[in-house]
Amino acid sequence: MKESYQDGKWIGQKFNKLTVIAFERVHYEKSDRINWIVRCECGTLKSVSPYRVLNENTKSCGCLKSENTIAYNRDHKKKHGGRKDRLYGIWHNMKQRCFGTTYKDYPQWGGRGITVCDEWKDDYSAFKEWALSHGYADGLSLDRIDVNGNYEPGNCRWADWHTQAKNRTNSMNFEVNGELKNLVDLAAEYGIKYGTLYQRVHLYEWPIEKALLTPTRNNSASGDDWSRECR
Repeated sequence: MKESYQDGKWIGQKFNKLTVIAFERVHYEKSDRINWIVRCECGTLKSVSPYRVLNENTKSCGCLKSENTIAYNRDHKKKHGGRKDRLYGIWHNMKQRCFGTTYKDYPQWGGRGITVCDEWKDDYSAFKEWALSHGYADGLSLDRIDVNGNYEPGNCRWADWHTQAKNRTNSMNFEVNGELKNLVDLAAEYGIKYGTLYQRVHLYEWPIEKALLTPTRNNSASGDDWSRECR
């Protein structure tokens, strides 16, 4: 029997640099398929094919496979140092998003006119100094306050993935009891795991009232049983 890619057991599992946090249905002309929403170690949230993740065709959000990584790191090794630091990876990935025209995520950042300020663009040490003095910690990722703004000190912060999820350009707000609220806030208010609520609204297309008020069948630490409750 073919294994379900939307089974709750996948939530929280890590494959190389990717951790599964939710599922979504991707629409195609002739059929639909289930994708995984994953968080890369560099902080990027991506929708990816479970098959490619499980077969290690996809090991990261793209930061591992950048065409310029080897040459770039070699040229900047002496100037910047710290190439193996998590912060260096975040800095490099930020630049790839904005300037790497062959980078697969370029259209969502550089392709929309988003850039990196001159202070950070060619100086990792300046970025690192800012990061360490503005709340950087393992487990947090770089987040732009204005999602249409540039990467610069006045528009960046260190945030957990819940905060980033609320701030994504495709985040959805819902009117509940006359108030407009984000999906992350609603999950916290109603005591529902964010992954469960995301599934119900985006994958199964439940009305928001049903998604919020339907009890979960297995609200354990290991994750809700999506396959049984949302069928």
